Amino acid sequence: MGWVIEMAKTIETYCPACDAEVNAAVSMSTGHIAVRGEDVEFEEHVAVCPVCGEEIGDSRVEGGNLDRAYAAYAKAHGLVTRDEARALRESYGLSVREFSRFLGFGEQTYARYEAGSLPSNAHSSIIRSAMTAMGATKLLGENRDRLADKSIVSVCERIDEMAGIRPEPIRRVDFDWQESEPPSRENGYRALDMERLAALVSTLASECRSLYRTKLQKAAFFCDFLACERLGRSISGVRYAHATYGPKMDDGDSLLEGIERSGVIEIREQDNGEVIIPAGTMDNPLSESEMSLIAEVADFVNTFPTCNDISKFSHSLSGWIDTPSGRIIEYNHKHGEIADAIASRMCA
Repeated sequence: MGWVIEMAKTIETYCPACDAEVNAAVSMSTGHIAVRGEDVEFEEHVAVCPVCGEEIGDSRVEGGNLDRAYAAYAKAHGLVTRDEARALRESYGLSVREFSRFLGFGEQTYARYEAGSLPSNAHSSIIRSAMTAMGATKLLGENRDRLADKSIVSVCERIDEMAGIRPEPIRRVDFDWQESEPPSRENGYRALDMERLAALVSTLASECRSLYRTKLQKAAFFCDFLACERLGRSISGVRYAHATYGPKMDDGDSLLEGIERSGVIEIREQDNGEVIIPAGTMDNPLSESEMSLIAEVADFVNTFPTCNDISKFSHSLSGWIDTPSGRIIEYNHKHGEIADAIASRMCA
């Protein structure tokens, strides 16, 4: 058969032909096996008796032969290998069951792939999509309802890593006075980030006409909730509560005062209320996707002639309707509702 003996590796085993314990050499040769009806060539390992030269069946040596055959088949057909599957999941910090849910598979499916089973072409494509920020964002949007909050946060953090988003901006505005809650459904799976909120408010002040306080509350709400639907988590990490005139930032007055003190915005008296206008500049911690989303929401907000009009519009959202007055509205209360509401308004 043309075995190549790996002299440095031997194994103590039993030779049936000699009826004796021997120190067999582990040998390698080109093997062939049918995988999914196709003949596959792979590196086969067996134990060879040093006395009679016969092959010895030993599961410790031959156990990896099928794995090597599957790996050769996977490589030839562009399928995800067992090692790639395990490394990908570990990069997300998820359990096998949670990662399988994230991909939209059955709970035990991914465990079989990590154990060596070959994925189908369709499943392999889905797994590879999780290797990119764009693909992972799409998967999160499709399967987030199957995941625990902690897993959603882990996925979002991995997406940021793949997208090359800095965990901290270059220069921080001093908002240490504001305590933040850990990521959860109430803050869109992002701990409150005052610098990101400042960038959101400043951008809305630049893009929206006559941004009164009430209109800002609704504009920021639509931005954060749409971002959670589309990008996996909110922009700012702000919590929003059910108020009489629609969703309102939790402790919004204090948040706006802090942003104003930083010099990023000014709050001025106008007619019978206060409007927010952009002032100083700051390092922008938001991604291009987030900035594009804010511009989209600003166009939507500008279709409402008055603050009262956008307040009434927000009353049609199930998150506001189903949440008792004064209580926090959970993100993704009805996934896709915010995007549908904005699209419906823009097409009217």
